[in-house]
Formats: sequence, structure tokens, C-alpha cells
Amino acid sequence: MLKQLTKIHRRISFRAVIMLVIVITVAIALIISGLFVAGQTATNEETRTNQTIHNIGEAVRKNPVVLQHLKAYQAPASADNAIERYTHRIQTTMQVDAVVVMNMDLIRWSHPVKDQIGRSFLLRDDAAKSLNGKPHYSKTVGVLGPEYRYFTPVIKDGQQIGIVCITVTVKTVQAEILAAQKPILIGGLIGLLLGVFGAAWVSLYLRKRLLGMTPDQITAQVTELTALRESMSDGLIAIDDQRVIIQLNAQASQLFPALTAGNALTTDLYDALFHEAKAMNRPVAVRGKELIVSTTPLMAGKRNLGQLALVHDQSDYQQLVAQLAGTKQYIEALRAQQHEFMNKLQVISGLVELKQYDRLQTLVFDFHRDYQSEFGSLNSRIKLPAVTGFLLAKANEAHEQGKTFTVSEDSQLPALSETNTKIEAELIKVLGNLIDNALDAVSVKTGTVAVSLNYDEESRTILLEVADNGQGVAPALKDKILAKHFSTKGSDRGYGLALVNDVVKAHHGFLAIEDNEPAGTVMTVELPLAEKEDADDPSDDC
Repeated sequence: MLKQLTKIHRRISFRAVIMLVIVITVAIALIISGLFVAGQTATNEETRTNQTIHNIGEAVRKNPVVLQHLKAYQAPASADNAIERYTHRIQTTMQVDAVVVMNMDLIRWSHPVKDQIGRSFLLRDDAAKSLNGKPHYSKTVGVLGPEYRYFTPVIKDGQQIGIVCITVTVKTVQAEILAAQKPILIGGLIGLLLGVFGAAWVSLYLRKRLLGMTPDQITAQVTELTALRESMSDGLIAIDDQRVIIQLNAQASQLFPALTAGNALTTDLYDALFHEAKAMNRPVAVRGKELIVSTTPLMAGKRNLGQLALVHDQSDYQQLVAQLAGTKQYIEALRAQQHEFMNKLQVISGLVELKQYDRLQTLVFDFHRDYQSEFGSLNSRIKLPAVTGFLLAKANEAHEQGKTFTVSEDSQLPALSETNTKIEAELIKVLGNLIDNALDAVSVKTGTVAVSLNYDEESRTILLEVADNGQGVAPALKDKILAKHFSTKGSDRGYGLALVNDVVKAHHGFLAIEDNEPAGTVMTVELPLAEKEDADDPSDDC
């Protein structure tokens, strides 16, 4: 039997199913309504009246006009107020006898008899039952005679500011009961015809809104799209035109744990991720993360629904690249030293053959002194090999440019624990950008770049300083040069110091830009290692 019903369901179109369900529902509703109205008209009318005044009361108490103008302990300034005009329209439209709004002192702000506005509610004990924030029904004699009443509290910002009372007189209810006694059959047939036409219209509307797909097809597509979204290796963030997140996959949540769909995207993330309306593979540094971002508008035909960003985290790759780059430079520095040592060994070999031993002794001492000043001393003081190699490579680079590069003799940096291995890559990033900027700022022959690198054991803080004797930084630019995309060197620049600033912020560190004497700039950076874990707290993504 079940299989046969399934086959029949498949043969019937979705539109036919919708029409059939609606027509049957309307027909059954009309039949049941006719039976009840014919047998229990009075009871149904009373129930309907209670439901009507309940619905109207709930709508009125939530209306912005009432919430805005009603004062909890203040009488209305005049009988012709905004609440009175609004309730008069409701009373006329909904065909009830009275819509009364009163404050917490039970002073009327609206009433069908305008003389009653500004006066106390007649049956205060009846109304006072809703001062505790709970609605209730009553049937009693009021200003308009025997009445059905519904009292409901008006709540604003979690506080009750008044009460709404919807009133229908017994006389009105009796008139409706008499009207309901008219022949039901004609009304039922008309209702059934309207139901058929309504079913046809609804089926066409639903088919159009569902793009001609059946519910099963929609379910399949949603399931497939969800699986596709969650299986993406890139983070996906979609926002509407109000910057509210409408889609967020698991990868994006891992990058920014505090983001949730339905909440607005924070300003820093919006500026970083959606800086350009449409871009491909744009490098972005934000919240200590280095990302590759592609953005595109979300379009439905010609209507712009918002923006979509695909985010790829390259922080780990950048750290690895930085480490490899430092190691490579270290190796290249060693190769240069090896080449120089080979040349010196050839000189030594020649002096031995010439038996010039006194000259040989002097030369060996000179070689040793040069080695200690250029490599041995630095290698013994800086215990991070990649950083040592990086500094040696920068020294060679400066030498090739005809500029002086020095590392202060008091510079010392111990080998860090395994929990802080990432700092080596971050140090190379900071030093590289600061040193490159300093080398660019100084002139050939007279240019000098001095680096100082130390570690404070007590505060677990790395202290570094890069000083040059270039032209310096104009005071007006000191507050701007750390911003992304800002550069005095042309377009497609302005990332170096921004990356340095991101690293410093990630460690809750310190970055200062000061003038050097007699000329140039001094860049000072403090990187507290103990604060790094706090900087990675997901709460920072809020």
C-alpha cells in the first residue's frame, strides 16, 4: 500500500498536490465551521470575540506608536494625542467598541468617549489585575454597558509602562450572533470556490518562488551546498549590504572563532577583508594573521545582495618561508665565509712554502680577529641560527650597497624554548622590514644602519632597535606609516610596517618611532613572549 501511494505521489505534480491539499483543507474547514455555527453559534461567537480582542490587544500593545508615546506615570497632554488617533483607527477598522490605553496609574490615554481621556479607568480593580504584567479576560458592566474585556500589559525595554483594554459590548456580540444565523450553505460554496482559486494561485506562486523545484529537489540542493561549503579548505564569509554575516563555514570559524552568522562583521575585519569590492588573491594582514583574500559581490540578477570573501590562512606558510629564508641566508653567509677561508688558506699555504713564518703568524692572528668581529662574536651572542644568518646576510647586502651595517656588541639573544619557536620567524619578519626600510632611507657611502637585539629574562621580552642616519620621518607621517597601504615609495607598497605592527599587537608589545641624532630614525620594538598566548585568545576576535 505504501509503495502504491509513493508511486501515485511521484506521478502527481507538485502543483497538483498543493492545490489538492488546499482544496480539501478548505472544504473540511467549511463543513466543520457550518456544523459548529449551526449548532453552537452563541458559544463560538463568544470564543471568537475573546480571540479577536486578544489578537487586537496583543497587536496594540506592541505597536510603535503606543510604545513611543505612552508614559508610565504621566497623563496625556490632550485628548487629541497620537495614541488616541491610532486606537481610533483600530477601533473603526476592527469593529470593536473600545480600545483603551492607560498608564500605570490607570489614567486613560485613549477612549471612544473623548471626555474620558485623562481620567481614571472606571473599574480600577478589574484593570489593576494586569499591573503585575499578566493579561486577563473579564465580563462586567462598564461605561458602555455589559462588556467583554481583554486586559494586556504594555512592556517596553523589559518594564511595564501601562495596560491595553479591548472592549466589545454584549449588544455587539448579540448582533453578530444574529448575523451568523443566516444560511451557511451559500457562504460555504462561495468559500469553496474561493479556496479552489486560491489554491491555484498559491500553487503558481510557490512554484515561481521555488524556481520550479520540488521540496525534494530543494532539500537535495541545500544538503549538497552545505556539504560543499563545509568541505572547502578556504574560509568562506558572506555578508549582506548591512555588513551582517549571512554565511560562515567551519574554516572561517576556525580563523575567527567569535564570528557567528546573524551578527555584524566588526569594522577591522570588514576593512581588511572587504577593502576592495572585487579582488583575487589579495594579501591581507589582520589580527596577527596573514591571509590571502578573494572577494566578489553577491548578485541576484542585477540586485546586489552583499559580498563574499574566500579567505586562506597563510600564516603557517609564511612562518615556514621566513624560517627557510633565514636558514638559506645563514647558509649563504657560511658559504661566503667558506669561500673567504679558502682564499685565506691559499695565502697561508703560499707563506708556508715561502717559509715566511713571522708574516704567517701575524696574518693568522688578523684572520682570527676578523672572524670574531664578523661572525664568531655574533654567532656566540645570538643563539637563533636563522636570525644570525639573516643578520649576516643583511650585513653582506649593506656592504654590496656601499652602506655600513652594524650589530651592537652588547646584543644578546638566548635560544628560546620549543613553545616559542614561532618567534624566530616573527623576529625575521620584524627585523627584515625595519632593516630594509632603514637601508632604503640611508645614502651610499655615508649611510649607516645599527641594530641592537637583546632579551630581558625577567619580563621575557625581546628588545630590538634599528637606527639609521637617513632623512628621518616627518612628524606628520609618524601616525600614518603603520597603516596598511600607506607608503611614500609608490603604489603597491605600505605592507612592511603594517606587518611589523600586527606582530607587535599580537604580542601586546610596544613599537616606537623616534628621531635619531643628529639625523635619521630609531625604530624600537618590544615583544613580550609571555603575552603571546593571551593574544591568541578567541575573545580578541569579537
